[in-house]
Amino acid sequence: MGAIAVLAAMLVYGVVHSITASAAFKDRVAGLMGERAFLGLYRLFHSVLSVLTLLPVMVLMGALPGETLWRLEGMTATLLTAIRVLAVFGLLTAFLQIDGLGFLGVKDAVAYLRRRPLPRPPEPLAIGGVYRLVRHPLYLFGLIALWSTPIMTGSALGFAIGVTIYVAVGSILEERKMARTFGPEYEAYRRSVPWLIPFVKSRR
Repeated sequence: MGAIAVLAAMLVYGVVHSITASAAFKDRVAGLMGERAFLGLYRLFHSVLSVLTLLPVMVLMGALPGETLWRLEGMTATLLTAIRVLAVFGLLTAFLQIDGLGFLGVKDAVAYLRRRPLPRPPEPLAIGGVYRLVRHPLYLFGLIALWSTPIMTGSALGFAIGVTIYVAVGSILEERKMARTFGPEYEAYRRSVPWLIPFVKSRR
């Protein structure tokens, strides 16, 4: 019960997040807010909304944990914990290699409040460091950290499956946006660097 409920909640979260990130929705919001306010505030609003709409999923996981599906101990548990620590380190490294404050919308909001020109120039395409490993290292390391758990409950499994589906779909939508922004530069990067699985080239 817990796994199905949490998975359903994650799918709803993914749909809401995708709708609010879509060009059609953004155009409607821009018409209501005005172009400058939209350019300055919407990305930060979307980041905050993403966190707030995830909270009910967390509450549901706590309320319906479900049965324990596996509980690993000894060296196996230690190994998985070490993998998770390395994944978190990789996640932080990937985040630090991009413009984190720009990604979250903080820099846009500051530019808006200080009456600076908007939109801000796009940041250079990140293709070095862990971005040579896969095109979506944030997603990769996030999934590794999520799945490398020595204890898995029903609700945690539903959450993990939901996040995996969300990442797979979200990465496709994100790549379309990157292709529009960076054009041939991103197409060349996409041809030379794997999608999400290291050392495995895709035809996408």
